[in-house]
Amino acid sequence: MSVLDLEHALVQLLLSHGVVIHPEAILTSRCATCNKSVSNVKIEYDARRLSNRHACEKCSLFSCDVCEQKYWWCDRPEGPKPRMKGRAVELIKLCRDYGVPFASGDITFDSTIDVHSAPIDYNTKSTWNVVEWMKNEQLSHGLILESAYQDKSQDSKSELLPFTNVTHDFVNTLDYVMFDSRHFQLQKRLDVPRSFCDLNDRSLQNGHLLPSSVWPSDHLAVGAVLQLRDDRS
Repeated sequence: MSVLDLEHALVQLLLSHGVVIHPEAILTSRCATCNKSVSNVKIEYDARRLSNRHACEKCSLFSCDVCEQKYWWCDRPEGPKPRMKGRAVELIKLCRDYGVPFASGDITFDSTIDVHSAPIDYNTKSTWNVVEWMKNEQLSHGLILESAYQDKSQDSKSELLPFTNVTHDFVNTLDYVMFDSRHFQLQKRLDVPRSFCDLNDRSLQNGHLLPSSVWPSDHLAVGAVLQLRDDRS
């Protein structure tokens, strides 16, 4: 699958779920360091100091609300940030061309984007088979899979892990190791915290939230050692 295929699939997901893009919030995302909200730099001195040190004067500057990690987008050719801006511009144009709805507002960081222009009449009916498959409630496959963290006590099919992702407004299991027990045998699995106390053994305020200084990702790592079964046995 090419990058273009993935971008087209993303656009179709936006269309199929009725997502409306808000141009004024394009750059308001999540911090790559701590996964908290990112917003515009409001302090004039801070913006000016960052511009002189890292970026050009016309850069749009952003900062994480918690860890204060700084981000900026500009048209200078060096560094990953301009390339990120270029990719975002192309994705926004792709969304516009395929008819993803935009709320009122303009894309202020790139004057070449007119989100109010008419979408291109693409014949995409045969392009989005994957999305249609996902909507099929009877979707199935021929594999016989089980989870490495399946709770097998008393024939239970529930997971041993109560969560692999913990934020201030979301707690759930999102990560799995699936294998076909006809061909693989589970040898051992990675030990994963199963309570908030395990995540926060120093009893810090909100210390159980991910990521943290102890658990540096917003997802807990899961893993297993599998042994290939001998078909002759």
